[in-house]
Amino acid sequence: MYQVAEVFAQSFEEKYLSFQQQQGVSGEDLDRIPTIEDKTTLSYNLFKLPPVVVGDILSYLHNECPICIDNSSPAQIQLSVDAIPPRFFWEVYKRIFEEMAK
Repeated sequence: MYQVAEVFAQSFEEKYLSFQQQQGVSGEDLDRIPTIEDKTTLSYNLFKLPPVVVGDILSYLHNECPICIDNSSPAQIQLSVDAIPPRFFWEVYKRIFEEMAK
């Protein structure tokens, strides 16, 4: 039973990813304010990426909009998705889906 559920879950994730990619983010959408659903999707999918890719994304955000990264604790880094400006949000969003498609 568990294996059947896992197959369905994987199939759903693949189809949902395909749907998200078809929706895409075009150049004119980069200034659109992300919805709560967009922010939730970004943060959920960020955890699915390999640590190296997450590190690249966090470095990019730290350089482009340091206000969204809190690295005051040496043990951890906190990302405030709400503080990411729309243009950077959509660039990261697109990068996450590109990485997930690999």
